[in-house]
This record gives sequence, structure tokens and C-alpha cells, in this order.
Amino acid sequence: LASTGVASLAVPSVGAQLCAGEFAQQAVGASSWGFVHLVSGLTVAVAVLNGAAPYLGLKTQATWSVLSNLQVEGGVTNHMLIPAWTQIFGYAAECVTITKSNVPLLQEQHTIVGGTSRLSVFRGFAERNCIQAGIHTGAALCGELPEEEGDVIMPYAIPLVELRRLISAQTMPILQEFFVEYTHCGAPHRFEVQHGVPTKGSDSRLAEAPPWAVRKLLAFRSTAAAPHGARSSSGGGWESSDEAQGLASAE
Repeated sequence: LASTGVASLAVPSVGAQLCAGEFAQQAVGASSWGFVHLVSGLTVAVAVLNGAAPYLGLKTQATWSVLSNLQVEGGVTNHMLIPAWTQIFGYAAECVTITKSNVPLLQEQHTIVGGTSRLSVFRGFAERNCIQAGIHTGAALCGELPEEEGDVIMPYAIPLVELRRLISAQTMPILQEFFVEYTHCGAPHRFEVQHGVPTKGSDSRLAEAPPWAVRKLLAFRSTAAAPHGARSSSGGGWESSDEAQGLASAE
């Protein structure tokens, strides 16, 4: 007999349809589970990086070391286990000491909050050993304080990259005339702006904003100026203030 030439159409069984549906659901579930794993892994990685930031020389504000008395500025560290050479980025290594300024943001940059009388556990120990205790912070973080709640301290030390950010991104767009005096590598310097333009002899680096990622993602605290004549390993030229000496800071 001659072939009719009619092709037969195979209809999938009910079991095959169920298997296909289960496979599709499993594929969607596996894809969602993989996305959840990716997001959770990135979250943990970012959290760990943020906690390790001070030890890597990345930033010193908004990290896990708050109230730990950890000091990594100037290319040195007071950590008992993690050495200073782990600061591979070095943003906090080069510091300057602010000695005088007419910029309110810089005048109130370093504040000491509290005191020995406000300690609850170690108050007796601190008083017997004549230890002054206080929390060193920025006035911008704690807002306006009553006189009995905190003291604004100057001079103070601050990483150069943070001073660049404060001047170029937050001061120059607002103020047309201002000045800041500071010491760097043991030598006095003066940065002055008149009619919106830095004067001759001013360090042009302070008028140049750091890269976008540094401005937005990294922030550095100010610290009490080091004892007179002390220098960081990078030649930061820190000098002391009578108010800052003998204070046990907890930042």
C-alpha cells in the first residue's frame, strides 16, 4: 500500500507534563536560592571588610572599632595583635595637626564628651589613679552640646585626606574667605582662600577633592594631638595640646 503521507502528532502524557512542571519549579527555586546565597555572601563580605577597614588603613569612622580605643593614625597602631604593616592602603598614615581656623566645621571637629565622674564601673579606679576619661568624637556627630556635657579641643590631628575632603567638598563651595593653619611633617602651614581662590603659597592639594569613592565611602575621625615633639612613622609631625595630654580616649 502507498503511504498516506500524514504525520502523526505525539501528545505528551499527563505524567510527562507533571515532570516538566516539577523541573521548572526546581529550576526557579534553585535560581532564587542561588540569588539569596549571592546576596548573603556579599553582605557578609562587606560587613567583614567594614570591620577590618581600620586595620587596612581604609577608614576609621563607622566601623566596628568604635569605643575600642584603637588608634591607627600616623602609620602606627596600639593593637596588641595586628601590626601596623597591615595598613596597606595608608589613608590614615599621613596626618596633619590643625592649630587654628575660622571655619566652624574645623573649629568643632574634635570634641571630648563625658568625663571621669560619669563612669559607672571604673570611676573609683580612674579617680585613684588620676586618670581623665572621655569619649573623643566629632561635634558634627553629637550635635550642639551643653558646656557641661563636652569640650571642643584644638589643636587636634586628622588624616590629610579627610582635611582635603572637609575643605574641598564642604567648605569651599560655601565660604569664599577662610583660613586654616596646621602643621605637616613638623613644619607650619597656612591654607587661605580669598574671593573663592586659594592664595599664593597655600597647599593646592587641599583644594582638590579626593576621588569620588573616597569622598563617599571613606571617613576618618580626628584624634587628640600627640605629645609635643612626637612624630608618626610617616613623618606626620604631630604636636601636643595641654588639653589633650593625659586623656584616655575611647573612640
